[in-house]
Amino acid sequence: MDTLEEEVLNELKPNSDTLKTLSVVSYGGTQISNWVGDRSFHELVDVSIRGCKKCTSLPPFGLLPSLKRLQIEGMDEVKIIGLELTGNDVNAFRSLEVLRFEDMSGWEGWSTKNEGSAAVFTCLKELYVKNCPKLINVSLQALPSLKVLEINTCGDGVLKSVVQGLHMRCGEEL
Repeated sequence: MDTLEEEVLNELKPNSDTLKTLSVVSYGGTQISNWVGDRSFHELVDVSIRGCKKCTSLPPFGLLPSLKRLQIEGMDEVKIIGLELTGNDVNAFRSLEVLRFEDMSGWEGWSTKNEGSAAVFTCLKELYVKNCPKLINVSLQALPSLKVLEINTCGDGVLKSVVQGLHMRCGEEL
């Protein structure tokens, strides 16, 4: 069944020149198609991935050059979010302004570190992390543009980790 759903999503690849908004809801496969994070989708500004409970990882959304809003919700099997999200690109998420993670019951760690590279979320204005009870380890580079930070119902270490990232932008140590 998973294989069939993955094949169908692979075949649904839309025109990369015109797509501005993408929502994937209640997808039953374990992997989201590689085309979803392909940099050829240069007009894509809004992505929402919700209720994809069997998926174990995320596509390289950081490669989408115009992405302004990213919502990831209800992906219970994702345990660690790392460099796959950025596509291992130091210029990842160059336009992202709003990032929202919600209802990620299995999520334990988030790291954007890449061998000492610079900040990844240079334009991020709003970060929301809600109902991620197992999330403890967060390792973000500096968030120089952050205006809104909302962390709700997460592990104890999340707020401390994010605040340390915020202080790094000012050259301060906690």
